[in-house]
Amino acid sequence: MESKSECILSICIPTYNRARFLVNSIESLYQQMDDELYRQVEVMVSNNCSTDNTDAIVKEYIDKGMPITYFENKVNIGADGNFLQCIRYAKGKYVLLLGDDDLLLKGSVATLANILSRDGYGLVYISGRPYAERTAAGPDIASVDLIGQTYTNINRFLMMEHISITFISGNIFNKTILPEFNFDAYRQSNLLQVPFFLHAACRAEKNLFLTERFIATGGDGDNNGGYGLFTVFGVNLFDIFYSFKEYGITDDTIEYIANRMLLQFLPEFILISRKKRNFLAEPITVLEKYHRNNWRYRYVDYPLYTMPFFLAKMYFLVYKRIRKLLM
Repeated sequence: MESKSECILSICIPTYNRARFLVNSIESLYQQMDDELYRQVEVMVSNNCSTDNTDAIVKEYIDKGMPITYFENKVNIGADGNFLQCIRYAKGKYVLLLGDDDLLLKGSVATLANILSRDGYGLVYISGRPYAERTAAGPDIASVDLIGQTYTNINRFLMMEHISITFISGNIFNKTILPEFNFDAYRQSNLLQVPFFLHAACRAEKNLFLTERFIATGGDGDNNGGYGLFTVFGVNLFDIFYSFKEYGITDDTIEYIANRMLLQFLPEFILISRKKRNFLAEPITVLEKYHRNNWRYRYVDYPLYTMPFFLAKMYFLVYKRIRKLLM
């Protein structure tokens, strides 16, 4: 039996009632893994008391011989509880929390196992392509000359990642260097993953940013939401960042990330939230806790939220044309 220390990476999929996407995620792993990789990479599924056919799908792959570490919760322990369960029981040195509507593209697992076994990092960022392009013809990632940058300065690394630090499937963290910390303070943030990522990144001598697209992401984008957009990304995220200043994260870094969030992330999501109404209703003035004096909030985000929807769409189209000059 392989020892725990020989497991390089745990790919953990917390899931709830998204069987039609989960099957693609598991299949993507099944197609690219072999006995040698299974000795280095653990595949875990944590089923949070789903009422669809999630259980049958997982057991079908186990019957095919896929060694899945499987948790079937008898009660729903919440999204945060399910994330923590994955992290707690993961055997790998590194942990990738893979969204159940995301999947790893061909060659990704072998490439990541090779990268992670060669060197020691706190956090490794990997990029993604739209889920609709998951079957698009492309090279096996294992055969691609990867473009990446190693950072020994935490602030430069975080400026490179900026809002992507919230992307669950895009951040692989080193579990072995995490301290014991009180995660209860972050349970209601909808960003429980971020403190794990930041602890790993801040405590490591170096972190890695890879630009190659390893993931097809956002399969169930129409169903994303269920939380307050402005509270989560405009307030909770920055509560977390400011709590990590003692680890060397500077005000300049936090300000840079705030500016990218206000200019690059929020404008599009404001329109999405107004059209689909899949985020909780809340006033945009929630953002004023941290961004009251930021012109990006006043002249980009605030108008997109408050003006009539058809005018907001026109405003956004004009804004997109000049955004390159602002970034």
